[in-house]
Amino acid sequence: MPATKGQWAYALDPSIGQFFSVGYNGLPRMRETFFNVIPSEVDSEYTVGFGGIAPEVWDTYQKSGTVPSMSFDQGYKTTFTHKLFPGQIRIDRTLWEDNRHSQILNMAQELGRSVANKIEADAASLFNSYATATVLGGDGKPLCDNSHPNSPAKSAATQDNLFTGTALTADNVETVRQAMMSFTDDAGNNIGCVPDLLLVPLALDNTAKTIVGSTGITGSADNDINPQYGRFRSVVWPRLTSATTWFLIDSAMMKQSLLWYSRVEPSITRKNEDDTIFATWITRFRYSYGWRDWRWIAGCAA
Repeated sequence: MPATKGQWAYALDPSIGQFFSVGYNGLPRMRETFFNVIPSEVDSEYTVGFGGIAPEVWDTYQKSGTVPSMSFDQGYKTTFTHKLFPGQIRIDRTLWEDNRHSQILNMAQELGRSVANKIEADAASLFNSYATATVLGGDGKPLCDNSHPNSPAKSAATQDNLFTGTALTADNVETVRQAMMSFTDDAGNNIGCVPDLLLVPLALDNTAKTIVGSTGITGSADNDINPQYGRFRSVVWPRLTSATTWFLIDSAMMKQSLLWYSRVEPSITRKNEDDTIFATWITRFRYSYGWRDWRWIAGCAA
């Protein structure tokens, strides 16, 4: 017996949701590799950085018997305002009547896949725009820049995490590694940055694996050890758009600074309407993303 008004769409609901989830969860995911994904219950989030304390302050009590009062310079405020991403598919009742069920479910699956693709594209966009002046952090600079100010109170002092004219070679990896391990806070304290992740586009995948995975220096007949062996994990991300750009990353610091706030997780629901002719399923999700500090990454390009 043919489904009556409303029943055909109601009967499709479970399958639409299931195939939407199949599409959404079936795409390879890299967002969680790089971002600290945090649920949010408000319309926006913000973080405020704090300056460093010189280690010698902790000796005050031993020297004078006085408990030191710790003071911090306020760092930069970074605001994360969630954006809404809605979309819908309309299913013609004739598809149901004509037993085109696979066509209907494929539409739901592709919708879920498109949602996942949007999220992954946004996650990769921060790395693709790492030195772009239109994408700025709380300090008013791109993620990677030659002149990051230390703090609002000490903006004259700057640091550098952008390396241009720097092709992916073992020597250049070592140069950038040493530079990152010299990063300091606003008080001049070494922050203990230890890069352990080499992020590359597909074009540099083999080069990266050779640099970090060879026990001996490549191209050398002297049997010298490769000092980069075991220091880094090489990760390739095909969504990186530049074939010559690579990144050195402290993965622990990255998860403290690279933030993704999820206000509403993707879901799909049927719109309440007269579905005599067609029915509409709506998906929506909300999130924001960015970084609160830059001292975990170096961006490099040939």
